Amino acid sequence: MTMRPTESRTPTIQYKWTIRGRTRKVRTRTHGSNLFDYGYLGKFISTRIPTYDFLTGKQTGFQVVNVDFVPGDLNPTASAFDEQYFNLFPTDAGFYTDFNAVFCRQWSAERSSSDSVYSLWSNVGSLSNRYSTYQQGSVHIGANGSADIGKHAVSIGVDYEQLTQRSYRINPLGLWGRARDLADFHLQQLDFSDSTLSPGPDGIIYTSYDRLVRASRTTFDYNLRTALGLDPNGTDYIDVDALDPSTFSLDMFAPDELIQSGQGLINPNNTAVGLIDSYYGYDYLDNKLTSRPTFERFLRQEQQIGQ
Repeated sequence: MTMRPTESRTPTIQYKWTIRGRTRKVRTRTHGSNLFDYGYLGKFISTRIPTYDFLTGKQTGFQVVNVDFVPGDLNPTASAFDEQYFNLFPTDAGFYTDFNAVFCRQWSAERSSSDSVYSLWSNVGSLSNRYSTYQQGSVHIGANGSADIGKHAVSIGVDYEQLTQRSYRINPLGLWGRARDLADFHLQQLDFSDSTLSPGPDGIIYTSYDRLVRASRTTFDYNLRTALGLDPNGTDYIDVDALDPSTFSLDMFAPDELIQSGQGLINPNNTAVGLIDSYYGYDYLDNKLTSRPTFERFLRQEQQIGQ
């Protein structure tokens, strides 16, 4: 009897990998990632003076008596509406004595000219309020091999696939209003524990007070004062609307100061209540996350002022 050798196949290994990805960014070519440029029209410079009780001579607060406008060149067409409004009346006509009144009148005049046409086209001077980043990627790795072991044919394979999605959306036009609300938030009252006396007309003695520095200071206010070289615990009143947009950066805000209790997530079309619409895979500053967030880290992370 003749014995024939057992036939065996040479072991084979096959592998393949595929990496795919796409990133979509929505921002203007002019402003890019300079978020404070989107809503910048120019410098609104307010002149404030102390106000007094005519009977007692004691200071009652501060009042804006004049607002000057210096048009900017970042959004020249939109700035033209404001410039035209400030040229309608003489400076001393009483139309530019309060920032809120000026803002409401100017906003009404601007809205009448720059609303969308038939809800189809944006009108002249409309500002872009869209800034978003979206990234989607996938990684696929596959390998398989086969070999004959004795009388057995053995096959083995492995397959790995990873899908990644990241998204970040913010409404940049609301940043100026948010900065205005957060700056000087702790300086709204007078410090009656210290006063300065000065003579006035008709024998009236004026009693002046400095601003009271309260403990309820915002993170944005602290970081802004630090960037301007001011004492974070000082009483300097910051006129946000008179500053250049290059002064600001998104990391001056604490996360909750931009998310605003999630109002932007609940009602993303209302920019008055929330700036950040949503974000995942990125932090609140549009930086890509490199590690998986945990509840423990979120709960223990504290925003420390002054450190």
